[in-house]
Amino acid sequence: MSPPKPHVSVVIVNWNGKHFLKPCLDSLFRQSYKPYDVYLIDNASTDGSVKFVEQNYMDEIKSGKLKVTQNNRNYGFAEGNNIGIRQALENPDVKYIAALNTDTIVDKDWLEKLVTATERDKKIGMSQGKILLMDRKKIDSTGLLFYRSATWWDRGENEKDTHQYDSKREVFGVTAAAALYRREMLEDTVVGDEFFDSDFFGYCEDIDLSVRGKLRGWRAIYEPSAIVYHHRGGITGPQTIFQVYHTQRNNLLLIFKSLPAGFVIRNLPLIILTQLSGVVIYAHRCRLPVFLRAKLSAVRMLGQMLIKRKKVMEKGIKLNLSYAVEKNILPPVSAVPSSP
Repeated sequence: MSPPKPHVSVVIVNWNGKHFLKPCLDSLFRQSYKPYDVYLIDNASTDGSVKFVEQNYMDEIKSGKLKVTQNNRNYGFAEGNNIGIRQALENPDVKYIAALNTDTIVDKDWLEKLVTATERDKKIGMSQGKILLMDRKKIDSTGLLFYRSATWWDRGENEKDTHQYDSKREVFGVTAAAALYRREMLEDTVVGDEFFDSDFFGYCEDIDLSVRGKLRGWRAIYEPSAIVYHHRGGITGPQTIFQVYHTQRNNLLLIFKSLPAGFVIRNLPLIILTQLSGVVIYAHRCRLPVFLRAKLSAVRMLGQMLIKRKKVMEKGIKLNLSYAVEKNILPPVSAVPSSP
C-alpha cells in the first residue's frame, strides 16, 4: 500500500471579488488531488461575497472542505494570507499551504502536479506552475527572477506562449497568485507571526518571502504542467495608483528588511541608479507624485523594517544571495542533484 498523500490547505484572500469566486472555487473543488481543504479569508467585502459563498457552497462548508472567515476590516493580501495560514497550520497534518488569488482558474490536476514536483526534494520549499493570462495565449508568470538591482520580474510575462517555458526548472522564487509552500519553509522563515509581511499590505510580499526562503537555503521550482489562468490585476487593476504606490514603496521596504548588507553594498550603484530611473519612468506615466509619496513612506517605515531585519538576519544565512541571483537561469530540475 502506498503512503498517504500529504495534506494541502489552499488559502484564498478575497476583497470584493464576488464575480471571480464561482469560477475559482469550482475549479478548486474539481481537483484530482486528495486530501486538501480551502480557507477563504474575506477582507470585509461589501459586494455580498460571503453570502454568495454560503448560498452556493454550503455542502463544502458543512463537510469542512471549505472554511470561511469574514474579517471586520480589510487586512490586505499579505495579512489576509497570514490569517488563513495560521488557521491551516493548527492542523498538524497539513504539510503544504497553497496561496491562490480569487481571479484565477486552476486546471483539475494543478495541485497534483505541484505536490508531486515538490515532493521530489525535501529542500524544495516553494513551487509554482505555468500561469497564463485568461486569454490562454500569453504568459503571466513562470517563476520570479531577482536581479542585482534589487528588482524582480515574472519570467515570461506578457510573452506569447509558444511552449518556450515547458521545461521544469529551478527559479529564484514564486508568485503568490498561485503557489505552493512547504510547511517547514514557512515555519523556518516566519518573522514574529508573519509569513507574508503585513506591512507590505499587498504587492511584493511574495518576492520578500522568496528572498527569505533563498537565504535559508530553500529551493524554488517551476512545474510547467501545473496550469493556472489569471486575470492579472483583476481586483486592484494594473498600473493604478494603488498598485504603483504599494509596489514602489514595498520595493524599498524589501531592501531595508531582507537583503543582506553585503549584497546591497556590492550592488549599491546599480540599486541607486534603478531607484532614480523610476523618477523618469513614472513622470512619463503621469504617476510621479505617487512614486515620490511611496518612496517617502518607505523611508518613514525604516525603523520598523530594521526591527524586522534583525529578526530575519538572526535566523542566519545559508545561501549567498549574490550566487542565487547569478544562478537565476538554471538547468532543468531533473539535472539538479537532490539533497540527501
